[in-house]
Amino acid sequence: MEAKRMNAPTRVALVGRVENPLAIKTADRIWNFLKGKGMKMEVQRGFLKRPNAREIREFDADLVLSFGGDGTLLHVFRELGEGNAPVLGINCGELGFLTDVDYSMIDAHITNVMKGQYYIEPRGRLDFSIDSERLPHALNEGIIVPSKSLSLLRYGLNVNQEYLWRDNADALIISTPTGTTGHALSAGGPVINYNARVIAVVPMNSTNQASRPLVVPDDATVTAYDISAASPPDLVIDGQVRVKCGSEVSARKSKHPALLARIYASSYAAPRRIRKKTETAEMEILKTAPPSSKFVFHLLEFEGPLTQKEIIAATMLPARTVRRGLDCLIGRGIIVKKPFLGDPRQSLYVISR
Repeated sequence: MEAKRMNAPTRVALVGRVENPLAIKTADRIWNFLKGKGMKMEVQRGFLKRPNAREIREFDADLVLSFGGDGTLLHVFRELGEGNAPVLGINCGELGFLTDVDYSMIDAHITNVMKGQYYIEPRGRLDFSIDSERLPHALNEGIIVPSKSLSLLRYGLNVNQEYLWRDNADALIISTPTGTTGHALSAGGPVINYNARVIAVVPMNSTNQASRPLVVPDDATVTAYDISAASPPDLVIDGQVRVKCGSEVSARKSKHPALLARIYASSYAAPRRIRKKTETAEMEILKTAPPSSKFVFHLLEFEGPLTQKEIIAATMLPARTVRRGLDCLIGRGIIVKKPFLGDPRQSLYVISR
C-alpha cells in the first residue's frame, strides 16, 4: 500500500481534544481561515462552538483535520470505523508520531493541503474478535494482558489453526506494521515498515524460551486460545479500548485500512519514526536491558518524569514487572529517583541525562 496524491478536498471536518487549549485555539484559527475561503466545513460535536457540529461517525467530509496527538488520531480512526475519509494529524503539544504536522507549521501548509497537495498512506488495521464477537479496528495493536498485576497470562497460540506454542507471559501483543514501533518494539519485537503485508506477534516477558517474536503474512488468522490468568484477562486495543477477552481472541487483517494524510510522501516511515522515538535508546548500556526496562525507558523519554503508579497505568504492565524494569534502569544509572513534591509518599522517575 503505497502513498498516493489526492484531489483537492471539497468538505473538511475538524476534530480535537477538548481538554487541550492549544488544539482548540489552533483549530479555531484554521476554521476561520477555511470558512473565509468558502470551504464547506464540519466539526466534532463538543470541540468547537460552530455550526454543522456532529459526531465523528456522522462526518460527510473528504478530509479530516485532527488536532491533538496520536491518541486523538487513534480515537478519530476508531470512530470513523469503515469510513474512507483521510485524516491529517496536527500535533498540538502532545505525544505524536503518527501526527504529521506541528501546530506551529499548519498555517504554512494549509493552503497547499486545500489544493490537494498532500499524500495518502493507507495503513493496515487489524480486526479482533473475542469468541466470535467483532471489536473496533486496531491501527496499532491489540494487547492481551491480565486485568491486575502480579499474575501471568497463560495461553496457546496458533496461526491458521496450526499450533505454534503454549506460553506463560506478562502479555501477548498482536500488532500491525504501524504498531511495531510502539509497545511491540519495547517488548523486543521487530521494526516493520508500514506498507509491509505482515502481522507481528510479540510475547512480553515470556517464560518459554521457544516463544519468540513472530512475523506472519497479513492474510493469516492469529488466534490465542485457552486464555487464562489469576485475574480475568483483558484485550486492550490501541491503548484506548479495554474489554474482557474470554477464552479465545482472533486477529486478522481488516478490509478497511486507515487513510493517513501526509504532507510529504515517504517509503521509509518506520525508520524515520524510530529515529524520532529512540534517538538515545540505542546506547550500549540499554542494549542488554530486559524488554520491560526498555519499555519503561521509552515511556519516560516521551512522557517525562512519572511516578511508579503512573508508569503502571500507562504501560498496563504488572506492578512487579515495572518495579523490575525501574530497578534495572536505576542500577545502570539510566534513570534516577527524585522526590515528588505533590505526594511525599511517592517518587518521580527521571531519565538521568
